[in-house]
Amino acid sequence: MAANIYIEHEAVYLRRIANGDHLAFEVVFRYYRDKVFNIAYKLTGSREMADDIVQDIFLQVWLKRSIMADVQHFKAYLFTLSRNYIARYIKRNARLIFTQASENDGVPEEAADRLLQEKEYAGILQQAIARLPAQQAEVYRLSKQEGLKREEVAGIMGISPETVKAHLALAMRSIRAYCMMRLGIPVLVYLLIS
Repeated sequence: MAANIYIEHEAVYLRRIANGDHLAFEVVFRYYRDKVFNIAYKLTGSREMADDIVQDIFLQVWLKRSIMADVQHFKAYLFTLSRNYIARYIKRNARLIFTQASENDGVPEEAADRLLQEKEYAGILQQAIARLPAQQAEVYRLSKQEGLKREEVAGIMGISPETVKAHLALAMRSIRAYCMMRLGIPVLVYLLIS
């Protein structure tokens, strides 16, 4: 019940955060920290690293607080921020993560293999997006990475919702074809959960 109340009033909390309200920030932090932690832990296999990642991500939210009132889909915003930050974190700390994953940290050796595979998939996906025409890439970014609805993307880009739909369909087809050529069937699972 409390979660539903929070979601109903999330925009209010975000406006308060934009005005520097520490208590509103604490409410948002408490609501999302475990979700971000679980993603970070799943990808790094380290509770310590996951804690560091959570702190760094929410520090970024606080430092960018002036834009929070304009964020319409905070969950999508936060998870895009988290995914991008974690990818950079893993790249910077790959040796340490793989060492911990293969030692007796309680994380199976398969976690290191999965982490490498996900990193490879993410890299191929980014290459595929980079190859898109500019408008398709922007539609994909706003729709899939920022989590905006078709009408919102249309409003931002100054095009019709049907044009957004067409660009997104072409972008997805192009991305899937590129990824299939590079990785084969397993990447489709990654694309579906990204």
